[in-house]
Amino acid sequence: SNVSVTGDKGPLATPANNNPIPLADDCNGVEMDFEVYPNPTSGNLTLDLTQYIGRSVRIETYSIEGKLLQFSELNEVHNTLKNLDLHGFQSGLYLVKVRSAGLPDIMKRVVLLRHYQVGYRCVQPLRATTRVAPTGGPDDDDSGNSKIL
Repeated sequence: SNVSVTGDKGPLATPANNNPIPLADDCNGVEMDFEVYPNPTSGNLTLDLTQYIGRSVRIETYSIEGKLLQFSELNEVHNTLKNLDLHGFQSGLYLVKVRSAGLPDIMKRVVLLRHYQVGYRCVQPLRATTRVAPTGGPDDDDSGNSKIL
């Protein structure tokens, strides 16, 4: 069945002091965020906490199932970059959450690949195959040896 509201278009509930309650993501027009890199990572993750300078924060790492795996608390962010060590975990997808009082929690997905090297594409190793051109054909190099393509 459908629900309809008639009458005054005001809020459904008002606090006792008649001041509107800001939405969790309102926060005086400030949109908080943080960056994580490299992502995917081999275990050394860097968090850019520039927007949290001067604030206390709690950094939490969760499994994809939602289990809290580790956390760290900073009384006041002085440096914009914070290192996060994920070497103790298996390859997989993890969630990193930054929490700060009075601000919405921000969460990022992080891919941990234990044998990943930064700067290289993560690909499955290919089997080496060698094709040999037939001798006497257009690929013959006159040395009498077959040319590897």
